[in-house]
Amino acid sequence: MAQQLMLDIVLNLEDGALLDINALKLNANDFAKKVEKKTMTIKRFTICLSANVSRAYQSRLMIQNIQQINQTGKRCRK
Repeated sequence: MAQQLMLDIVLNLEDGALLDINALKLNANDFAKKVEKKTMTIKRFTICLSANVSRAYQSRLMIQNIQQINQTGKRCRK
């Protein structure tokens, strides 16, 4: 992750900007740990959200099926 961050910084550096490579190397690992921790939190949240959306979708389908069954039952009774 630290290497990816350093490469991203170097590739997106504005023309003529100065870069302290030693400072970049010293701080990249610490910053990468923070990014990885946030990324894991985001991944956990996304997985949880996906599971909840899936459950909500399944519930909606069940409600639609029940409504269709009720409608069919009403038509049959007439």
